[in-house]
Amino acid sequence: MLSNCLAAAPNASQWLRGGVVAYSSSVKHEVLHVRPGPVVSEGAALDMAQGVAQLLDASVGVGVTGVGGPDGQDGQPPGTVWIAVKAGSETTAELVHLEGGPEEVCRAACRASLELVARRLGPSCTSSAFFV
Repeated sequence: MLSNCLAAAPNASQWLRGGVVAYSSSVKHEVLHVRPGPVVSEGAALDMAQGVAQLLDASVGVGVTGVGGPDGQDGQPPGTVWIAVKAGSETTAELVHLEGGPEEVCRAACRASLELVARRLGPSCTSSAFFV
């Protein structure tokens, strides 16, 4: 959802390098070099953001990992989502708790991710440009 939303934004071909859908824990560990341990965690989100930026040679990377439901994962209840943004040399993460079923959690996580990217990139980036 996040890659699709970004790709639909104006002039995306000029700034969007790509994305990785790492739904499986093994893909997160093997492709994005997420540290051993639970993938629904701050550390996993940070590693994902850094890993995708490195893999795609991008100046900004976003990592989103969480539990859509209906069951929990890694001891976390449905709706638990970690979002990380790597911009320049700094990578930060935020924890959000979202309501609803898997589709609603995914949509809300996408929106929260775009808002965090917009906050991190500042005035040069407005989240409204991403909501198409």
